Amino acid sequence: MNLLQFLETLLFYKTKKKKKMHLNYVCLIRQQIITHHELAQTASARLISSLFLKIDSTFR
Repeated sequence: MNLLQFLETLLFYKTKKKKKMHLNYVCLIRQQIITHHELAQTASARLISSLFLKIDSTFR
């Protein structure tokens, strides 16, 4: 399982647990990660933590 698959799985369970499946939001985040990954060739821990902060605030 690569990083993108791991993040997608985590997002899926996080949103499912909150009873809100926002697939568009998940796809948007996935695209951000892919874009950043292509630019930097590595997904930085800082990017990932900021994305999860956004996810947490969105689903509260």
